[in-house]
Amino acid sequence: SFSGNWRAMFACAAIPALALMIGLLWIPESPRWLTEKNRFSEAVAVMTRVEGAATAQKEVNEIRETIAAEKGTWGELLGPGVRTALLVGVALCFFQGWSGGTAVNFYAPLIFQKAGSIGASSAILQTFLLNISSLVFTTIALMLVDVVGRRPLLLTGSLGMAGTLGLLGYFLSSGVPGIYSVLTVFLFNMFYQISIAPLAWLILSEIFPTRLRARGQSAGTLAVWASTYLSNQFLGPMMGYFEKTFGSVGPAFWVFACVCVCIFWFGWKMVPETKQKGLEEIAQWWQHSQRTTQVR
Repeated sequence: SFSGNWRAMFACAAIPALALMIGLLWIPESPRWLTEKNRFSEAVAVMTRVEGAATAQKEVNEIRETIAAEKGTWGELLGPGVRTALLVGVALCFFQGWSGGTAVNFYAPLIFQKAGSIGASSAILQTFLLNISSLVFTTIALMLVDVVGRRPLLLTGSLGMAGTLGLLGYFLSSGVPGIYSVLTVFLFNMFYQISIAPLAWLILSEIFPTRLRARGQSAGTLAVWASTYLSNQFLGPMMGYFEKTFGSVGPAFWVFACVCVCIFWFGWKMVPETKQKGLEEIAQWWQHSQRTTQVR
């Protein structure tokens, strides 16, 4: 049976790894790294592919100037303007772990069994299909992010996640036929994969001045893995508590739905649109935002 063939389950994990390895053959070196190595013509060529010939040379010149003046320290992350970027980056990364996405995917077989009283074999098959859908939806997000923009995707996705998690909790609590819960999990996964899942990493890489980018991303990465670990550890006992107290695991997903509402509010109030904006331009935006807040 499918559930008994555990070797095939592990082998499936090699498929995306192989696809990633092949895809890396077409990924160029970053313009920043090429500039640091004094390979300016190659940096301009790569930037031309990304930004277009009209702005490529200007962008590379700005990178050269930034690298020349680069003396960023950890303490500067708490400086005026930059600390707002740090707050946004760390908060988005923390929200990614507590949005329910990793927890739902981690416990998907158990959720599917709770939803429809199905066997382990069917639950694992549905989880496999859920992982395939993650790849499809992430690919769609990559196509949309530079067309629609980061902020609209984040806001739409967070509302979609809140709604679908609320429905999932209701279906599990009310004994609605399992197919509706299964479809709701797939719908939730769509909203998750087109919004906070990729956008937390993308926005994190775009909101810091170049000289503080590595340190800012390190702080955000720590927040991602810490929150992911905590949410995964928290979901199991939380599901057990609600099932024992209320006879259903459904309310556990209402907790995550509330977190997604917080993501929408935070995105609306704090997250700027970074589409087609250079790192230095975004850094200036934080400074302007800080001065505007002080005046008010």
